[in-house]
Amino acid sequence: MNYRLTTSFINTFDLDATLILLDYQLDKLKLEFVTYQRDL
Repeated sequence: MNYRLTTSFINTFDLDATLILLDYQLDKLKLEFVTYQRDL
């Protein structure tokens, strides 16, 4: 049997930047939702 191992390297700086962007987007959505609920 032949096995192939594929590896990927993740730049942790890029990962941190992506998580920060996702946190920002999530906070923005939460704020919009709270505003929407308040206006109902």
